[in-house]
Amino acid sequence: MNDFRYDPIKPADVPLSRPTYQSATEPPPPPHWRALPWMWMSLTALILLALTVVFLLPRWIDSDWRAAENDSSSASAQPSAEEPPAAAEESVVPQDDARQTAARREAQTLLTRLMALQQELEQVAVTYWAPTPYEQARALIAAGDHHYRQRDFVAALEQYQQAAATLTGIADSRPEHLQQALQAGRAALEAGDAEAAAQHFERALLMDPGNAEALQAKARLEQLPAVLAALEKAADLEHAGDLAAALAAFEDALALDPHSSTARQGQERLRQMVADQRYQDALDRGFAALQGGDDAGARQAFREALSTRPDDEVARSGLAQAEERAARRRIVATLERARTLEQQENWAEAAEVYEGLYRDDASLVDARVGQMRAATRARLDQEMEQLLADPLRLGSDAVLAEGRELLADARAIAQPGPRLSGQIAALDEALQHAATPVSVTLRSDNRTHVTVLRVADLGTVQSTELSLRPGRYVATGSRSGYRDVRVEFEVPLGSAHDMVVTVICDEPIGR
Repeated sequence: MNDFRYDPIKPADVPLSRPTYQSATEPPPPPHWRALPWMWMSLTALILLALTVVFLLPRWIDSDWRAAENDSSSASAQPSAEEPPAAAEESVVPQDDARQTAARREAQTLLTRLMALQQELEQVAVTYWAPTPYEQARALIAAGDHHYRQRDFVAALEQYQQAAATLTGIADSRPEHLQQALQAGRAALEAGDAEAAAQHFERALLMDPGNAEALQAKARLEQLPAVLAALEKAADLEHAGDLAAALAAFEDALALDPHSSTARQGQERLRQMVADQRYQDALDRGFAALQGGDDAGARQAFREALSTRPDDEVARSGLAQAEERAARRRIVATLERARTLEQQENWAEAAEVYEGLYRDDASLVDARVGQMRAATRARLDQEMEQLLADPLRLGSDAVLAEGRELLADARAIAQPGPRLSGQIAALDEALQHAATPVSVTLRSDNRTHVTVLRVADLGTVQSTELSLRPGRYVATGSRSGYRDVRVEFEVPLGSAHDMVVTVICDEPIGR
């Protein structure tokens, strides 16, 4: 065995972690969400510490570890004679030493992660919102540092792992702490406590510098005095019973701060109250109008009430009553108009009015009976007017018979009006004239063959007398070598003079 030995190198007392504050019991500095100069100092110190752990500490510890390994190697360099040859080939590093070596390397890696976690948490002011667990994590790191300096790397690794779990838990709990701060800020803002709201939202910004709600809270805090004034005004107006003005005040507050739940709830409540008041007012006006016989006003009021409460049975019932009364009044007025038209013997228009009523409501017996009566008289009036407009049609036996039948129907009317009475007299006179023949002289040249259609074939005549009833007639003439002629003539009613009709073919063919 070699008697030369290295002097053991004592581990340097290098602090592997640094305290942010001296004790967890010391109050953290007040938060300020605009500037944190101490963060830059902490960041610089952490960087220097990381360089020390990564580059210097491994060299100090490795040199001491290698000295111990050399002593162990010298002691075991000459194997015992009793040992089998295979024993000399066993590892010169005991199993516990290998475990310590692995633990040392893992501890160094974990320590780098711990410093990163500390840096991340200190950048979001962890000592302000989670001081106790953070101090516990620092204590675990300090204990790990102590074990590391004592070269108990396994124990150091355990402490570091516990510290890592604690710091990870703190980091994972940041969203919950953030939401608690935001919720507290909202509550303080709604309560009108500007100072407390500012503190809570500043705390939120320390945990999340870009938080939109917390940043927006600054503008809300600036409008808070005006919002509180508008809310107070709204409350006073509501207490006084001026609901419309109170609603306007709540809407003013909401315009100043669209995120104010107090203003929004007040607006919704007052809107409902105003709607309820409008509904009740409309309902009262509707029943008053109904009682006063103002159907149109009642319908308008009940419809206004239904615009506020579409499914309200009271308003629906009131509207139904108003519409039913209006319908009855309308029916009565329309029936009266139809009867007036009958009195005026305007039967066609009266029939149309009755028809419209019956079409709208088939249960109206008066409308149905009136329609049938007016339609019958309208047809009679039309037929009589047609005959009187063209009495020469009575020259036909069939038309003459129809005219006599029509006159009988008209005379059967119990109480004929002036119009019908005049029609009866005019038709009776026309029928009498239509039945009285008139003397008609037909002249020719004794060479033309003359025929009076539907009356007689006269042959060739020089002159002849015919007795014809009033009407329309056609006489034709034909002669060999000459063009045929056709003569239409009318025999008027009540003619007092003989008529002369000439039928002569005097135009040779071929000229």
